[in-house]
Amino acid sequence: MKRAIIACAGVAALFVALGPVTVASGGQRAKVSGREKAFVTPSGTTTSVSHPGKIVLTGTIADYGKVFAANAKGKPTPKGVYRNLELTKGTILVDIAAFNKAITAAFPHATVNKASCSISLTATGRITIVSGTKAYAGITGFFTMTATLAEIAPFKKGVCTTNTTTPALATYSAISGTGRVTVP
Repeated sequence: MKRAIIACAGVAALFVALGPVTVASGGQRAKVSGREKAFVTPSGTTTSVSHPGKIVLTGTIADYGKVFAANAKGKPTPKGVYRNLELTKGTILVDIAAFNKAITAAFPHATVNKASCSISLTATGRITIVSGTKAYAGITGFFTMTATLAEIAPFKKGVCTTNTTTPALATYSAISGTGRVTVP
């Protein structure tokens, strides 16, 4: 179960973005603000540049792309508490620390069936937009995301094994949520 939570937390930031920004008369960008929905497909156990997750955003404006773990400057790093969303019209950097804490706090409350060696967990937390580039320059906002995780762990010598060093037989993870975003 911990490995599923780690995978989900790693992907946790795959969620925010906007699509094209309209141009007002006189060549100035019009302020765009509204509700967005985010749908994330984790890449498995990592969210590295070579194994990014996928994200689709719908709502007021929309975009899609990939996400990977990053530092506060958006540079790839395996253990960053930020995620860089590489979208078709720019990038968005998000802080997933609060979301990670929500997942960690939910772990002791996971549903574990030792007889079948199955585990499931749902956690909800906030992701905050830090910055953006190109069409997302000046972006602000947040998302409230829900992670759903499930795993069938193996039996080892007749005992259900849920440690992170033993690979799961099957895993499922999905992250989705809603939020509010503004692009100046």
